[in-house]
Amino acid sequence: MGYVDEVLELVSKKNADQPEFLQAVTEVLNTLRPVVDANEELYRSNAILERITEPDRVLMLIDTNDTCIVEGDIELSDSGLVHLNHIKADITVRNGDKIVTSNISDKYLQGILIGYAKDVTADSNNLTQSGYLVPAVDFNNLQEVLIITEMKNQ
Repeated sequence: MGYVDEVLELVSKKNADQPEFLQAVTEVLNTLRPVVDANEELYRSNAILERITEPDRVLMLIDTNDTCIVEGDIELSDSGLVHLNHIKADITVRNGDKIVTSNISDKYLQGILIGYAKDVTADSNNLTQSGYLVPAVDFNNLQEVLIITEMKNQ
């Protein structure tokens, strides 16, 4: 069984009650399969597929308490940026605004700094805004790592 199939199986077990999410993950991973298969060890060693299939990505803009969604994108990985989406159009988001974990997740504690907003602009639907998140951490130069051992619901 290849890495893509292993992740699909894991996601299916963890999210059996979310058929729409499972369908989206299946479609995306099957689309990515040729790229992942060609570089399987790199993707596996960095847990790339597990990261981009995590459903609890809803974050909060610290100054407004509005929510947004962060989505990983392998094409952006070299730039050090991550997509920031679904921000309401009627709020002002400036470069450098802090993005933290929200209180919506039943897993993660609220208020953990994730990164900073960058280049947020209005979407074509005029209802939402999108931009980028600059991670608070330079993953290429980590010296210390703190591991959260208790989830919010424990």
